[in-house]
Amino acid sequence: AEKPLKSKMAKVEPAIVLVNPGEGGPDITVFLTCSNLSDPGGSATPRVFLDRIEMPIDPARVTQTGNLTFIQFTTPGVADLPDGEYDVRVLSTSGQAATSLGAFKVVPPPVVDSIDPTSGSAAGGFTVTIRGSNFSESPNGMIVKYRNRATNQVVSPPITFTSVSATELQFEQPLKAVYPGIGSGEFYLQVENYVTHRNDESSMTMVLADTAAISRVTPGLVPILGGEMMYVKGSNFRSTDRVYLETAPNSGVYEDMTAIEAAPNSGIYDDMTAIESAAGRTTFQNPTLHQWLAPARQKGQYRVYVYDVPNGYTTPTRSFAYFQLADFTAAMGLAGGTDLFDGWTTALADFDKDPAAPGSLDLFVARKGAATIGTSSQTRVLRNNGLGAFTDVTGTAMPSVTNDDDWRADKLCVGDVDLDGYPDLVLATSSSVFPLQDTKSHVRILLNERR
Repeated sequence: AEKPLKSKMAKVEPAIVLVNPGEGGPDITVFLTCSNLSDPGGSATPRVFLDRIEMPIDPARVTQTGNLTFIQFTTPGVADLPDGEYDVRVLSTSGQAATSLGAFKVVPPPVVDSIDPTSGSAAGGFTVTIRGSNFSESPNGMIVKYRNRATNQVVSPPITFTSVSATELQFEQPLKAVYPGIGSGEFYLQVENYVTHRNDESSMTMVLADTAAISRVTPGLVPILGGEMMYVKGSNFRSTDRVYLETAPNSGVYEDMTAIEAAPNSGIYDDMTAIESAAGRTTFQNPTLHQWLAPARQKGQYRVYVYDVPNGYTTPTRSFAYFQLADFTAAMGLAGGTDLFDGWTTALADFDKDPAAPGSLDLFVARKGAATIGTSSQTRVLRNNGLGAFTDVTGTAMPSVTNDDDWRADKLCVGDVDLDGYPDLVLATSSSVFPLQDTKSHVRILLNERR
């Protein structure tokens, strides 16, 4: 007689169906959906682990529908949950286990490095760029909050990003007419990851003003003879504004840049703006820019401000510096005397990668050469000790002079030709004497040997 067939049911393994969100930070709520995970009676509370870190589970936040178990838990504080990727594991009291590898990631908080511009019209409508790191690249992945420096009130206006990357956020400042909640004043800007709720508040501020406001003055360095075009950037500028510059470093005495004396105490004034307009010369270019020609000044730090005539308002000052080059040749070991360090072409590179002076640039100086071959290398190597002093190391750094080449050059270039991390030297000469014609290339490549 045939034996009756026995039915074999496939064993159904428990599984983690969903981890939401899949990334986050400390102190956020995570939702788990598990299948086929049950305890006798269905009332026991499962245990949840991120790697080996057990999560606190409130029985009231565990529900079951059919073969699905829904679990909510809150991640621990930052000290207990470092950044990184975690396996999610659920364990029932009856010994059933479900694991999802790398299912939850703790992402670092965003970091703000700069805000541009640092001032703008309270009316809004201008472009704001926030640069930093660890930004979400999702179009709606970040939130920008404004905290009023005076009142500490925080507002989070609706913002549509025009450009998003891990290092830069760009958006249009909300219009005051549409969103009046921000108002005017000085604000700290905070960026927050919408999913993880991790945030960073910049120590830099943005001024939203109803009157004139300076964002920056460029360039930051001007030669003492002046003549550089200066740009005062900001908001709410008017053609009636006056731009003032200190007469001496930190003197507190200011001069109107629309009328500068042509000579000391002459009573004759030059217009320093050099910008023509229908109404004559003016520093005003548009509501975000004043422009003027820097007068001669002695070396030092100078402050600038804009006077908003209709509002009777003086902006806070911004600074730039006048500079003058100083001769440090002798102090750096190149005083001259019997050795004039004459050369036709030069280059700078850290040829020796000296660990005691990382990044210090050494100097290459090459002569064109004479009608007879030189007794020493016409390309010289001057080593920088990292403190701004040069020593001639040509004897050990350059190949010896031969009877057909004294390493002369009309042009020398430095670059890592063989990609070994050390800069190499390329010499080129138009000399018709040396290297000897038809015996050697007039372009020579000297590889820097790894030490």
